Amino acid sequence: MANPLLLWILLLVAATHPSSVAGEENPCLFTESDQPWNEPEVVTTGVTYTERDPVQVLLVAKANLSFTCLSDVRLVHLHDGRETVTGGLQWGPGTGRRELVAHASLMVPPGGSPHTFWFKAEMGRANGKEEEQSKMSLVSPAVEARVISCYGKKAEFDYRSPPPNVEQVDMSHVRVDWAGLVRNELCLSYYILEYWPSGEGKDGGYKEVSTPTAGTFSMVLNVPSEVPYNIRVVAVKEEDRWTQTYLSSALTGFTTTPEGGCGPREKYPRSILPNVTRLTGGGGGECAGEEAASTYRLDWAGAVTHGVRQDCIDGFMVTFFEQKEGYQEVEVPKGRTSHEVVAKCCSQCNFRVFPHLPAFVKWHDYT
Repeated sequence: MANPLLLWILLLVAATHPSSVAGEENPCLFTESDQPWNEPEVVTTGVTYTERDPVQVLLVAKANLSFTCLSDVRLVHLHDGRETVTGGLQWGPGTGRRELVAHASLMVPPGGSPHTFWFKAEMGRANGKEEEQSKMSLVSPAVEARVISCYGKKAEFDYRSPPPNVEQVDMSHVRVDWAGLVRNELCLSYYILEYWPSGEGKDGGYKEVSTPTAGTFSMVLNVPSEVPYNIRVVAVKEEDRWTQTYLSSALTGFTTTPEGGCGPREKYPRSILPNVTRLTGGGGGECAGEEAASTYRLDWAGAVTHGVRQDCIDGFMVTFFEQKEGYQEVEVPKGRTSHEVVAKCCSQCNFRVFPHLPAFVKWHDYT
């Protein structure tokens, strides 16, 4: 018969040193080079509409640590060369078997350099190692957050901004992208995407969807296939509990097609003024034989930009005017955005570039 005293001793050892019984590694044994932390996440950065008032910043971080190993979790905050440490954070076990979740909330001032944060796990006991091991700190990676003051700043769509870019994902989904179209975008609250069938007005089939925050600049919409749609982005700024300001982007249109959705013809420039560089020859208007011929490099890469898919252009036609030969045309293959042209007697060549668009790229009816 088993000795009751021996059984009691074994149970006591199992309770205090589970790894010695289960054959598992002790979850509290770490060295300074170990990194159990994931990168912290800034949940909210906040925006202030005053000049100096601080803003609440919320952070969360997870670590592959047993919370029974710790005495404390601290947050280190570095801003403009000054470092502060906050202890007594909220922390506890996560959903995983060995997962620690730490939360931090603090008020920070706007402006200046970015705020840098990292977490420190203060080990609580030695667990068989040397006694100083219990004083070891395990430091997480650092994360940056910038607190913006919107005092005196106005968020708006620039009147020169193009409409949002729309690309086909498949026959029933399009991706709308408006990154870079709004000035002081961090001073907004969120965006609304409005879309409705062309020709029916906003009373027919109108839909809208909101973004979770002002930091979202792209969204996928579900639209009927091969139906022309109007699409617009509306920026919303919540002034207070009762007042909201709405700022609308330029209107654009889109139709999904089996060819891949190249968008409406309005997105594409009807003609382009290229950048012109003379490579050889003197040019001029004297037309004194072959020496009057010049070689020019035409470049229009920057003219076909936001909202335009290069693969939807079938090529280009370059036109210019020679004093003797008159109006000239040169075809440029698909995919090229520069070309060299030899022109004679060409003091004012008036170079123009015209994109060739496939027949299925239609004009859009904006109503």
